[in-house]
Amino acid sequence: MEQQSLSREDAEKEYKKFKMNPNDYALEKGEEYYASLGYKSLMDGVISEAEKEGRGDEVRDRISKFKRDSQLKAYAVIGTVIVVFFALKLQYEADPSFFNK
Repeated sequence: MEQQSLSREDAEKEYKKFKMNPNDYALEKGEEYYASLGYKSLMDGVISEAEKEGRGDEVRDRISKFKRDSQLKAYAVIGTVIVVFFALKLQYEADPSFFNK
């Protein structure tokens, strides 16, 4: 509280934001930090800072792998939902009384 020269009320608001959703809070603070350094986005800042340390390619690879894995998971969930929907539709068309139990 004193390190960041926040009032007690402001510190409590910050803590409440952190407790409500720590992941979003961390992303928000990261975006603020990299914006203060002059970067357009969090990812630009992370990559640029890693390049300064000589780890730019490694960080780019990790980010692209994360994006690829996230897309794969999203497509798997969407595909599963579609398959379940059509399976239930076919079951309903075959025997509507199945859903009345």
